[in-house]
Amino acid sequence: MRKSLVALDTDHIKDYVFATDKLKEIRGASSILDALNRRAMIHLAQEGGAETIYANGGSGQFLINGDEETARKFGQRIQQAYRERTGGCVSITFA
Repeated sequence: MRKSLVALDTDHIKDYVFATDKLKEIRGASSILDALNRRAMIHLAQEGGAETIYANGGSGQFLINGDEETARKFGQRIQQAYRERTGGCVSITFA
């Protein structure tokens, strides 16, 4: 069976976290990104049968069972989770 490596990285992470000078909002934004990165990504990987290689600090790497199309769909699911949870303020790029 084919395997694909998917690498993800959060775009402009500092712009989102430090969009305000209010500590409470900075902490909230940071917490949202942490939950997306260390929980949502891993949960979606487990649902899809992918192996988590790394997920922390706004980036992640996953080994996907399947071809390029399967890997692309996984990346798009992660992108959608980020858009939904942040109200479209944060995007993620994958390859």
